[in-house]
Amino acid sequence: MTSGDIPHRALDALHAQTPLRVWSLIVTIFGDVVMREGAKIETAPVATASLQALLALLRIDANAMRASLSRLTAAGTLRRTRDGRNTFYALSTAAAREFSAAGLRIYGREPPRQADRIDIAAIHRTEDRPAAREAMIGDGWRFLGPATALRPAHSRASPDQHLPDRAIAAVALDTPALADAVRELWDVASLNEGYARFVETFGEAACAGIAPADAAALRILLVHQFRRLLLRDAFLPRALLPADWRGPEARRVFDAARAALRPASERWLAENGFGPQT
Repeated sequence: MTSGDIPHRALDALHAQTPLRVWSLIVTIFGDVVMREGAKIETAPVATASLQALLALLRIDANAMRASLSRLTAAGTLRRTRDGRNTFYALSTAAAREFSAAGLRIYGREPPRQADRIDIAAIHRTEDRPAAREAMIGDGWRFLGPATALRPAHSRASPDQHLPDRAIAAVALDTPALADAVRELWDVASLNEGYARFVETFGEAACAGIAPADAAALRILLVHQFRRLLLRDAFLPRALLPADWRGPEARRVFDAARAALRPASERWLAENGFGPQT
Protein backbone atom coordinates (compact mmCIF):
# COMPACT_ATOMS: atom_id res chain seq x y z
CA MET A 1 0.00 0.00 0.00
CA THR A 2 1.40 3.40 -0.95
CA SER A 3 1.21 6.52 1.23
CA GLY A 4 -1.37 7.95 -1.20
CA ASP A 5 -3.71 5.06 -0.40
CA ILE A 6 -3.65 5.66 3.33
CA PRO A 7 -6.11 8.61 3.56
CA HIS A 8 -8.70 6.67 1.56
CA ARG A 9 -8.32 3.56 3.69
CA ALA A 10 -8.51 5.57 6.93
CA LEU A 11 -11.57 7.47 5.67
CA ASP A 12 -13.30 4.24 4.74
CA ALA A 13 -12.65 2.96 8.28
CA LEU A 14 -14.07 6.17 9.76
CA HIS A 15 -17.26 6.04 7.72
CA ALA A 16 -17.73 2.34 8.49
CA GLN A 17 -18.43 3.36 12.10
CA THR A 18 -22.11 3.31 12.99
CA PRO A 19 -23.19 5.82 14.02
CA LEU A 20 -20.60 8.29 12.74
CA ARG A 21 -20.17 10.79 15.57
CA VAL A 22 -19.32 14.03 13.79
CA TRP A 23 -19.35 15.92 17.08
CA SER A 24 -16.51 13.68 18.29
CA LEU A 25 -14.48 14.49 15.18
CA ILE A 26 -14.96 18.18 15.93
CA VAL A 27 -13.71 17.58 19.48
CA THR A 28 -10.60 15.99 17.97
CA ILE A 29 -10.04 18.98 15.69
CA PHE A 30 -10.26 21.45 18.55
CA GLY A 31 -8.02 19.39 20.81
CA ASP A 32 -5.37 18.64 18.21
CA VAL A 33 -5.34 21.61 15.84
CA VAL A 34 -6.88 24.55 17.70
CA MET A 35 -5.32 23.74 21.09
CA ARG A 36 -1.99 22.70 19.52
CA GLU A 37 -2.11 19.10 20.71
CA GLY A 38 -3.92 20.05 23.90
CA ALA A 39 -1.11 22.35 25.07
CA LYS A 40 -2.77 25.75 24.60
CA ILE A 41 -5.76 26.60 26.82
CA GLU A 42 -6.51 30.09 25.49
CA THR A 43 -7.15 29.94 21.74
CA ALA A 44 -8.55 32.23 19.07
CA PRO A 45 -12.05 31.44 17.73
CA VAL A 46 -12.21 29.42 14.53
CA ALA A 47 -14.43 30.41 11.62
CA THR A 48 -17.15 28.01 10.53
CA ALA A 49 -15.72 28.16 7.01
CA SER A 50 -12.37 26.81 8.25
CA LEU A 51 -14.03 23.96 10.12
CA GLN A 52 -16.11 23.16 7.06
CA ALA A 53 -13.03 23.09 4.83
CA LEU A 54 -11.30 20.60 7.12
CA LEU A 55 -14.37 18.43 7.65
CA ALA A 56 -14.98 18.35 3.90
CA LEU A 57 -11.62 16.58 3.56
CA LEU A 58 -13.12 13.92 5.84
CA ARG A 59 -16.28 13.58 3.67
CA ILE A 60 -18.45 15.31 6.29
CA ASP A 61 -21.19 17.47 4.80
CA ALA A 62 -22.16 20.94 6.02
CA ASN A 63 -25.51 19.86 7.51
CA ALA A 64 -23.89 17.24 9.73
CA MET A 65 -21.27 19.77 10.78
CA ARG A 66 -23.83 22.43 11.72
CA ALA A 67 -25.92 19.97 13.72
CA SER A 68 -22.86 18.84 15.65
CA LEU A 69 -21.66 22.39 16.31
CA SER A 70 -25.10 23.22 17.69
CA ARG A 71 -25.00 20.15 19.90
CA LEU A 72 -21.57 21.03 21.28
CA THR A 73 -22.63 24.63 21.87
CA ALA A 74 -25.78 23.56 23.72
CA ALA A 75 -23.68 21.23 25.88
CA GLY A 76 -21.33 24.06 26.84
CA THR A 77 -18.32 22.54 25.09
CA LEU A 78 -18.11 25.33 22.50
CA ARG A 79 -18.86 29.06 22.59
CA ARG A 80 -20.36 30.65 19.48
CA THR A 81 -19.79 34.27 18.42
CA ARG A 82 -20.68 36.29 15.34
CA ASP A 83 -18.93 39.04 13.44
CA GLY A 84 -21.28 40.32 10.77
CA ARG A 85 -22.29 37.33 8.67
CA ASN A 86 -19.42 35.19 9.92
CA THR A 87 -19.75 32.70 12.76
CA PHE A 88 -16.88 31.60 14.98
CA TYR A 89 -16.43 28.85 17.56
CA ALA A 90 -14.11 28.51 20.52
CA LEU A 91 -13.79 26.02 23.34
CA SER A 92 -15.25 26.90 26.70
CA THR A 93 -12.63 27.24 29.44
CA ALA A 94 -13.88 24.12 31.23
CA ALA A 95 -13.76 22.04 28.05
CA ALA A 96 -10.29 23.34 27.18
CA ARG A 97 -8.96 22.28 30.58
CA GLU A 98 -10.54 18.84 30.19
CA PHE A 99 -9.04 18.44 26.72
CA SER A 100 -5.65 19.60 27.98
CA ALA A 101 -5.65 16.88 30.64
CA ALA A 102 -6.53 14.26 28.00
CA GLY A 103 -3.80 15.65 25.74
CA LEU A 104 -1.13 14.75 28.31
CA ARG A 105 -2.08 11.11 27.75
CA ILE A 106 -2.71 11.24 24.02
CA TYR A 107 0.50 13.02 23.03
CA GLY A 108 2.72 11.28 25.55
CA ARG A 109 3.81 14.30 27.59
CA GLU A 110 2.66 12.38 30.69
CA PRO A 111 2.09 8.87 29.31
CA PRO A 112 0.07 6.58 31.55
CA ARG A 113 1.85 3.59 33.02
CA GLN A 114 0.38 0.17 33.51
CA ALA A 115 -1.34 -0.46 36.84
CA ASP A 116 0.53 -2.63 39.33
CA ARG A 117 -2.47 -4.46 40.74
CA ILE A 118 -6.27 -4.79 40.87
CA ASP A 119 -8.19 -3.67 43.94
CA ILE A 120 -11.52 -5.17 44.99
CA ALA A 121 -14.25 -3.43 46.98
CA ALA A 122 -17.54 -4.52 48.53
CA ILE A 123 -20.30 -2.03 49.34
CA HIS A 124 -22.87 -4.44 50.79
CA ARG A 125 -22.97 -2.44 54.05
CA THR A 126 -23.11 1.00 52.44
CA GLU A 127 -26.42 2.73 53.11
CA ASP A 128 -26.99 4.54 49.80
CA ARG A 129 -25.76 1.85 47.45
CA PRO A 130 -27.01 3.39 44.16
CA ALA A 131 -25.22 6.67 44.91
CA ALA A 132 -22.11 4.75 45.96
CA ARG A 133 -22.12 2.76 42.72
CA GLU A 134 -22.45 5.91 40.63
CA ALA A 135 -19.57 7.63 42.42
CA MET A 136 -17.35 4.55 42.19
CA ILE A 137 -17.99 4.07 38.46
CA GLY A 138 -16.93 7.68 37.95
CA ASP A 139 -13.75 6.89 39.87
CA GLY A 140 -12.79 3.97 37.63
CA TRP A 141 -14.42 0.99 39.37
CA ARG A 142 -16.19 -1.71 37.34
CA PHE A 143 -18.86 -3.81 39.04
CA LEU A 144 -18.82 -7.60 39.04
CA GLY A 145 -22.25 -7.66 40.66
CA PRO A 146 -24.61 -5.38 42.56
CA ALA A 147 -22.12 -4.64 45.36
CA THR A 148 -18.65 -5.90 44.35
CA ALA A 149 -16.27 -3.98 42.10
CA LEU A 150 -12.73 -4.04 40.70
CA ARG A 151 -10.35 -1.21 39.82
CA PRO A 152 -6.76 -1.08 38.49
CA ALA A 153 -4.39 0.71 40.85
CA HIS A 154 -0.74 1.51 41.44
CA SER A 155 1.27 0.42 44.44
CA ARG A 156 1.26 3.88 46.02
CA ALA A 157 -2.55 4.05 46.10
CA SER A 158 -4.55 2.75 49.07
CA PRO A 159 -7.26 0.17 48.17
CA ASP A 160 -9.89 2.16 50.08
CA GLN A 161 -9.04 5.54 48.56
CA HIS A 162 -12.19 7.64 47.91
CA LEU A 163 -14.56 4.79 48.75
CA PRO A 164 -17.99 5.40 50.34
CA ASP A 165 -18.56 4.90 54.06
CA ARG A 166 -18.60 1.30 55.30
CA ALA A 167 -17.09 -0.06 52.08
CA ILE A 168 -14.62 -2.92 52.45
CA ALA A 169 -11.56 -2.94 50.18
CA ALA A 170 -8.53 -5.12 49.57
CA VAL A 171 -5.99 -6.03 46.89
CA ALA A 172 -7.34 -8.80 44.65
CA LEU A 173 -5.27 -11.97 44.36
CA ASP A 174 -3.67 -12.50 40.96
CA THR A 175 -5.53 -15.62 39.82
CA PRO A 176 -6.88 -16.91 36.49
CA ALA A 177 -10.38 -16.01 37.69
CA LEU A 178 -9.29 -12.42 38.28
CA ALA A 179 -7.70 -12.25 34.82
CA ASP A 180 -10.92 -13.51 33.22
CA ALA A 181 -13.03 -10.99 35.14
CA VAL A 182 -10.75 -8.06 34.32
CA ARG A 183 -10.63 -8.89 30.62
CA GLU A 184 -14.41 -9.13 30.49
CA LEU A 185 -15.16 -5.99 32.52
CA TRP A 186 -12.77 -3.82 30.49
CA ASP A 187 -13.54 -5.54 27.16
CA VAL A 188 -9.84 -6.16 26.58
CA ALA A 189 -10.34 -8.27 23.45
CA SER A 190 -12.30 -5.51 21.68
CA LEU A 191 -9.74 -2.86 22.62
CA ASN A 192 -6.87 -5.05 21.41
CA GLU A 193 -8.66 -5.57 18.10
CA GLY A 194 -9.01 -1.80 17.83
CA TYR A 195 -5.30 -1.29 18.43
CA ALA A 196 -4.54 -3.95 15.80
CA ARG A 197 -6.76 -2.20 13.23
CA PHE A 198 -5.07 1.09 14.05
CA VAL A 199 -1.63 -0.41 13.40
CA GLU A 200 -2.84 -1.99 10.17
CA THR A 201 -4.34 1.30 8.93
CA PHE A 202 -1.56 3.70 9.84
CA GLY A 203 1.54 1.58 10.27
CA GLU A 204 2.36 0.34 6.77
CA ALA A 205 3.89 3.55 5.47
CA ALA A 206 5.64 6.57 6.93
CA CYS A 207 2.82 8.93 5.87
CA ALA A 208 5.45 11.28 4.43
CA GLY A 209 5.41 12.75 0.94
CA ILE A 210 1.64 13.10 0.59
CA ALA A 211 -0.20 16.25 -0.44
CA PRO A 212 -0.91 18.85 2.28
CA ALA A 213 -4.71 18.33 2.12
CA ASP A 214 -4.30 14.56 2.47
CA ALA A 215 -1.83 15.09 5.30
CA ALA A 216 -4.30 17.34 7.16
CA ALA A 217 -7.11 14.81 6.73
CA LEU A 218 -4.93 11.91 7.78
CA ARG A 219 -3.63 13.80 10.80
CA ILE A 220 -7.16 14.27 12.12
CA LEU A 221 -8.05 10.64 11.41
CA LEU A 222 -4.87 9.44 13.11
CA VAL A 223 -5.46 11.46 16.27
CA HIS A 224 -9.18 10.74 16.32
CA GLN A 225 -8.79 6.98 16.13
CA PHE A 226 -5.93 6.88 18.63
CA ARG A 227 -7.75 9.18 21.07
CA ARG A 228 -10.81 6.93 21.04
CA LEU A 229 -8.67 3.87 21.80
CA LEU A 230 -6.41 5.44 24.39
CA LEU A 231 -9.23 6.93 26.43
CA ARG A 232 -10.82 3.46 26.63
CA ASP A 233 -7.56 1.91 27.87
CA ALA A 234 -7.45 1.41 31.66
CA PHE A 235 -3.74 0.48 31.48
CA LEU A 236 -4.33 -2.75 33.30
CA PRO A 237 -1.46 -4.75 34.83
CA ARG A 238 0.62 -6.25 32.03
CA ALA A 239 0.27 -9.74 33.49
CA LEU A 240 -3.51 -9.58 32.95
CA LEU A 241 -3.29 -8.55 29.30
CA PRO A 242 -3.10 -11.02 26.40
CA ALA A 243 0.32 -12.07 25.14
CA ASP A 244 -0.31 -10.31 21.81
CA TRP A 245 -1.28 -6.96 23.39
CA ARG A 246 -0.95 -4.26 20.68
CA GLY A 247 -1.15 -1.10 22.80
CA PRO A 248 2.59 -0.25 22.83
CA GLU A 249 2.87 -0.91 19.09
CA ALA A 250 -0.07 1.42 18.43
CA ARG A 251 1.68 4.15 20.44
CA ARG A 252 4.84 3.79 18.36
CA VAL A 253 2.83 3.94 15.13
CA PHE A 254 0.95 7.02 16.35
CA ASP A 255 4.11 8.90 17.29
CA ALA A 256 5.88 8.07 14.02
CA ALA A 257 2.91 8.91 11.79
CA ARG A 258 2.20 12.16 13.65
CA ALA A 259 5.79 13.33 13.19
CA ALA A 260 5.74 12.41 9.50
CA LEU A 261 2.44 14.21 8.86
CA ARG A 262 3.22 17.38 10.77
CA PRO A 263 5.04 19.51 8.11
CA ALA A 264 2.55 19.08 5.26
CA SER A 265 -0.55 19.13 7.50
CA GLU A 266 0.55 22.33 9.23
CA ARG A 267 1.02 24.00 5.87
CA TRP A 268 -2.57 23.23 4.84
CA LEU A 269 -3.98 24.19 8.25
CA ALA A 270 -2.19 27.54 8.28
CA GLU A 271 -3.46 28.31 4.78
CA ASN A 272 -7.06 27.49 5.73
CA GLY A 273 -7.68 29.68 8.74
CA PHE A 274 -6.28 27.67 11.63
CA GLY A 275 -3.35 29.99 12.26
CA PRO A 276 0.37 29.14 12.40
CA GLN A 277 0.75 25.55 13.59
CA THR A 278 3.87 26.11 15.68
